[in-house]
Amino acid sequence: VAYALHHIGYETAHGAKGRFLSDLFVAPAARRKGVATALIARVAKITRDEGGEFLWWLGKQETAGAMPTKSVETGSGQSAS
Repeated sequence: VAYALHHIGYETAHGAKGRFLSDLFVAPAARRKGVATALIARVAKITRDEGGEFLWWLGKQETAGAMPTKSVETGSGQSAS
């Protein structure tokens, strides 16, 4: 139905470790039901649990319309942009 492809990363400019979300897919029949939001929140939790300080979503210009325009609540009072 869906997947989130992510990996550990390190940002040398900020001296911080975190995660990069490089791909997010939800099958058309499952869209608009909160699946993507749940996946992003889960990746954010993994990031926090590992001591990460950021979660960056890497996107392509042609898919910019599919990306959220606001932060996604992660369930801990923090948000992932």
